[in-house]
Formats: sequence, C-alpha cells, structure tokens
Amino acid sequence: METAEKVCIGEHTQPANIVILGAGGDLTKRKLIPALIKMLDCGLLHPDSKIIGVFKDRSHQQWVDSLHEGLIKYRSDIHLDENQWQTFTHMLKSVTGDLQEEHTYQALADSLEDLHGQVNALFYCAVPPRWYTTIAAGLYNQGLADEAQG
Repeated sequence: METAEKVCIGEHTQPANIVILGAGGDLTKRKLIPALIKMLDCGLLHPDSKIIGVFKDRSHQQWVDSLHEGLIKYRSDIHLDENQWQTFTHMLKSVTGDLQEEHTYQALADSLEDLHGQVNALFYCAVPPRWYTTIAAGLYNQGLADEAQG
C-alpha cells in the first residue's frame, strides 16, 4: 500500500476478532476500514486478525463492495492494488441480523475465531447511542462480555 505519508506509532498486537456492530454504515467505510488498513500496513493490526461486520439487509459481497467503493470515493490517499485488497478482504467476515434479535448475537458468538489460542474480541459500536444498551445486553446474554478469552 502506498500512502502520501506513512506514520506508524505503537506496538505490534496479538490477533483479534474486531467486531463492528452497525458495519453497514458510513462510519465504517469512511473511517474504520481505512484506519484498519493503515494499521495493518504499519504492523499495528495483526494479519491473522478478523474484522467481523454486523449489519442487516445486505450480503457479505455487497458489504465488501461498499467498503471498496468507500475507499475509492473518500480515501484517495490509500492505494491498494488488487492483491493487497484481496489480502485485506480475507480478513473480513460478516454476520447478518437485527441488533434487537438474540439470534444475531448467537450468530456473532459462533463467528468469533480462536486466534492463536484465544478469542480476543473487541466490539465497536458504529451505531447511534440509543443502541448501546441493547447491544450491551445482547453481548452479555451470549457470554461475549466475559474477558476470560481476551
């Protein structure tokens, strides 16, 4: 990846399941995915990590296509060739569902991968604040708020 200015500050990380709840929105394609790409380029995001988008009303491929379109439209400073994009998209997984439905959180729990002996999950709420308590309850009810696995 070529960037106008490469600034890398921080330490290398362990692999993680990075879950973006509300991943179908603007925040994800304009800010989160470009930041994760830059972190990967700097070695701040472990290449074995998984980025799991939770959204409704679209397929995995539609989500991936919208992320690519967002990079082209909003982040002209990030240049990925086809191989780099394919490498990045292999990190992407998706869970389709409604954040009000318990089965969505069960599907999310099932999608988390064991990465080097730990699940090590991070949950990012890319949704309006009114959803936070619903999400927290859904994560808690599926045992996803337990920090024993990272």
